[in-house]
Amino acid sequence: MQSYGKPRAGTNGHCPAAALGLPTPAASAKFLQRPPPCRVEYLVVKKMRPRFVPGDWVTTSYSGIWRVYRVLPISAEMRCSLSERRRESRRVIVFFRRVVNAKWHRAFKTACCEQSLVEPLSPVVRARLDRLLQRDEKLRVAFEQYEPDTPPLVVNLTMGIPDRARLEAFSRDVLAPAMTPGVSMEDVLQMLNAAGLTQFLQKYPIRATLQIVCRDHEVRDGEFVLRDCRVLPF
Repeated sequence: MQSYGKPRAGTNGHCPAAALGLPTPAASAKFLQRPPPCRVEYLVVKKMRPRFVPGDWVTTSYSGIWRVYRVLPISAEMRCSLSERRRESRRVIVFFRRVVNAKWHRAFKTACCEQSLVEPLSPVVRARLDRLLQRDEKLRVAFEQYEPDTPPLVVNLTMGIPDRARLEAFSRDVLAPAMTPGVSMEDVLQMLNAAGLTQFLQKYPIRATLQIVCRDHEVRDGEFVLRDCRVLPF
């Protein structure tokens, strides 16, 4: 859903039916205008445990100096097709607020990315940051009062459905009402299957995209809670 974090070399997508990503705050207020290519933006290289805690100062795949405010281990992979095997997740997502950009100018912002893209500050950079915050009380107080705006997680299910109106009716009459209390991706897949729509997932030519949103990366019982949906005409 992008602009997302810049993935390092070796990032592998493994979801055949969706594009998952981590948007910046600018993208968090609106849905995508066009689904990105099928990929998973989280970089997963090995089983991970949280390396950071709220309050840590770090550098990330985004420029500037950031402070961690949330660490989210994910226990179960979000599969995007009933034909995929359910797997234990290897992800740890880190959420952070930026205080200054690469030029050391005030540049408040909220973002998140996979833990492997985050590094602690070097002693030299941390010492320079401490001096800056001690010297600039206005900057320090403003940053302490800055409330993060956690970006959403967006899932794009591309479909080669001949009749887009059928998918729109499903989204409006079946999926949207079910999402009021929040549903998991497993619930969505089961509802698509019951409506006879799974046969169109990731089929070409793509005629529509079912876009599903997890606000604030909300998690319940180890799975993302999905609360919004809409159909895109491409």
